[in-house]
Amino acid sequence: MAAVLRSGGRGPGLSFALTPPCATDMVGHGERSNAQPSFNLVEPVPESTLQPNLHRPTVSVIIPNFNHATVLPRAVRAYLAQTLKPTEIIIIDDCSTDDSIAIATSLVDEAPDIVRLLRHEINGGPNAGVATGLSVATGEFVTFAAADDVVEPEFLQVSVRGAPAPYAGWFELP
Repeated sequence: MAAVLRSGGRGPGLSFALTPPCATDMVGHGERSNAQPSFNLVEPVPESTLQPNLHRPTVSVIIPNFNHATVLPRAVRAYLAQTLKPTEIIIIDDCSTDDSIAIATSLVDEAPDIVRLLRHEINGGPNAGVATGLSVATGEFVTFAAADDVVEPEFLQVSVRGAPAPYAGWFELP
C-alpha cells in the first residue's frame, strides 16, 4: 500500500482506488501493472513526535502532461533536485500535439533510472493521466504534479517527514 503526499485539507482514514482508463505505451524502465492499488491519504504528524528512522522511503512522482513542452523540463528537474530523491518520475503524455514527446524523451535520457514516459493512445484528460500513473507507480509514497508546477528542493523530504511510522522522523543529513 502506498501513501499519497498532499498538502492537507481532508480528515484521516480516507482512501480511494483508481483503475487505468486506457492502454499506454511505455518509454523507460519498469513494466505495466494491471493491479488496482489502494492509496491512503496521510495526515501530518507534529514535529515534536518525530524520531530518527533509518528506513529510506520511496516516492513516485506522477506528472500528467498535455501540450506543456515548454515548462515540463523545469517541473521534472525540480523533482530531480530534491533533497529526498524520488524513486521514479512518471510523465504521462495525453496525446500532446506540441513537442512534449521529444522533450519528455530527452528527460528520460537525462535520468533513465528515474524518469519514464507513458503515452496515452486516446486523450483522456488529467484524471486519466493520474490514474495511469497510479497503476504503474512503485513508490511507498505517491505525489502528483502538474506539468507546469515547480516545487522547493525540500518538498518530498518535508512531506515524508509528516508520515506515520515507520517513516515518521526519517531525514537525510546534508
